Amino acid sequence: MSAPDGAPRLKRALQRRLSGDYEVDLWGGDAEWVDTLAALSTAFLRVHIDGLRHLPVDGPVVMVGNRRLGLGEPVAVSVGIRRASGRMVRPVGVPDFAPVGPILRRLGGVPDSPAEIRSLLAAGQLVLVPLTAQRRAGVAGTVSPDLLAPALETGAVVLPVAVVGGELSGSWRIAIGEPLAQVSQIRRTPLAAAELADRAHAGVQGLLDDVFPPRWSLG
Repeated sequence: MSAPDGAPRLKRALQRRLSGDYEVDLWGGDAEWVDTLAALSTAFLRVHIDGLRHLPVDGPVVMVGNRRLGLGEPVAVSVGIRRASGRMVRPVGVPDFAPVGPILRRLGGVPDSPAEIRSLLAAGQLVLVPLTAQRRAGVAGTVSPDLLAPALETGAVVLPVAVVGGELSGSWRIAIGEPLAQVSQIRRTPLAAAELADRAHAGVQGLLDDVFPPRWSLG
């Protein structure tokens, strides 16, 4: 949808919120507001997605993606996936205090709470778990096993995701990798979540290496 088409939509959405005639889901997400902002952002946010075929059309999914400092990568993934597939992305890591928390919850965000992630996955939602922020481009951070444990418990599909681009250019590329090992392929031990976290890190780093190939060793 083009930006001119988005302006009337924004007006209608604002009117409904002023009148109280709108809905939010169990986790505070406002799908209409997400769609409205996604439509308006086409004027300045360009997102190209590779590997969209790996994303199931429904059912519980955990996307594990890299990020640098700021909110650029989660925003790009949320907007890009919503436009391309219609699925609402629930980025993990929203601060759980006002006024920032409630605002970001309206856009689909949730705190980094394993219980909340488990609830989302049990309801068939798509959750984005970011790796720890990195200053250098092309470097995948780590992820807490606690945040991936709900994927094992619910049998969710786990996808590595590489995100490259920049807020200044407004252009982003998202690469979605093949699903990591399913629950049945990981032994259910106390270290299972840690193993899955390691696999997620390696999967994201592999995708990033395709974009930022490591330099040849001179020694």
